[in-house]
Amino acid sequence: MRHRKLLQMSEAELRAVTAIVLPGRKGDELKIGEMQEMCIK
Repeated sequence: MRHRKLLQMSEAELRAVTAIVLPGRKGDELKIGEMQEMCIK
């Protein structure tokens, strides 16, 4: 399986990952950079 870099993820993919990582927060309110930072942490 080929792994993609975080920066290559689409906005929809980032929102999906963010929804899993932060189930109680609204991912729609976050900017792309904020979502990337959350996913890295």
